[in-house]
Amino acid sequence: MVNNRWLTGSLLLGLVIAVTLVSSIPIYTSGVMQKLLIKELEEYQLEHDDLPGKLSFTDTFSPPVKKPGEAYQQVEKIHQDIINDVDLPILENNLMVRTGEFRVAYEDKERRESEKAQRNGKLVMITGIEDHITLIDGTFPSENPDGEVVEVLVSEEALYRRNIVLGTQFIISNQKYEFDLVIEPVGVFQNKPESDSYWSLLPDTLSQDFITHEDYFRNEIIDKYDELLGIGRFNALFDYYEITEAHIPELLSLPEKYESQIDNVKWTDISFDFPMIDILESYEQKHKQMTAMLWSLNVPVMIMLAIYLYMISRLIVNRQLNEIAIFSSRGASKLKIWLIYLMEVSILGFIAFLVGPLIGLQLAKVLGATNGFMEFIQRSALPVKLSGKAYFYGLLTVIASIAMVMAPVF
Repeated sequence: MVNNRWLTGSLLLGLVIAVTLVSSIPIYTSGVMQKLLIKELEEYQLEHDDLPGKLSFTDTFSPPVKKPGEAYQQVEKIHQDIINDVDLPILENNLMVRTGEFRVAYEDKERRESEKAQRNGKLVMITGIEDHITLIDGTFPSENPDGEVVEVLVSEEALYRRNIVLGTQFIISNQKYEFDLVIEPVGVFQNKPESDSYWSLLPDTLSQDFITHEDYFRNEIIDKYDELLGIGRFNALFDYYEITEAHIPELLSLPEKYESQIDNVKWTDISFDFPMIDILESYEQKHKQMTAMLWSLNVPVMIMLAIYLYMISRLIVNRQLNEIAIFSSRGASKLKIWLIYLMEVSILGFIAFLVGPLIGLQLAKVLGATNGFMEFIQRSALPVKLSGKAYFYGLLTVIASIAMVMAPVF
């Protein structure tokens, strides 16, 4: 190799160029498709005024569901486990559980008889609500109700529609389960402007709801009176700017994963709201088309490189015919001589395998900054990075190149 250093260097150069070109294809394709995907998701958000990273589903826990409290807790755990397995940053994560409908009446008998009947209502639990509201009057509900009165929050709209004031006590009752409870609105709230993403996961109106403290709802309603449970809404908001090619299969499988795991707990008819799934499904087809296009553009170059490697290898062998004859005359078999050349080209292939994908990464960055031949433009860089697929393609290229180089030796 030292005696033929110029030919050996030329062979190494050909191997490096081949590995660089092939490994740059998955790197560049992944970067371009990720950028296009994020752009499509941004356009969806602008056109539909909806967050594409949102994942919401509703499920019912009212009879005939057996042991509604246990079923709810298992579904909540399934939800938390699945969204954590996606390995994407979660911007928001909240749950909302409503009871069935209650009849609402003034606790004061005189007011109950003299004033018109109140609208029916529901008790509600919303996780993390304290961090996303501003109290405009009153206080937060107590975690442990004093006596028989349960403190609740109401929205401004609920206060207006019910024509009530804070401190007024009501009796809520469900005749089907012979259940009644005294509640007292102690606080009125507004949504915090900076919490738009949090509230986008929840229904637009809470005008019929009385919001209890989360611990009270879990300890009393879910654990003791679970027959009162109605519908649960489970929400998460993924940061779609962090989505990569590796996340696509996991995200596409989410609806099926939820249904299969929840079906093991209870009969269910889940209603999903997952805006990005249609965009992700089209992404796979576009990815295949772009990969095929890049391969078609690189095929002529790869053919030229294959011919180049063959010619350089043939020159090396022709210059070493005397050495081959000496090896053979001293008893070396054809296999042993062939293995000597295989060791040499394997060393060069290993160097190309290490260096090629790194150069391919830089090549992908340069391609992402050009608008044509030697025409560079100012735009955000492609989100390119080394991946296992780039090294896998590089390894296949090294194996194919070694076969091409060993042909003249054979």
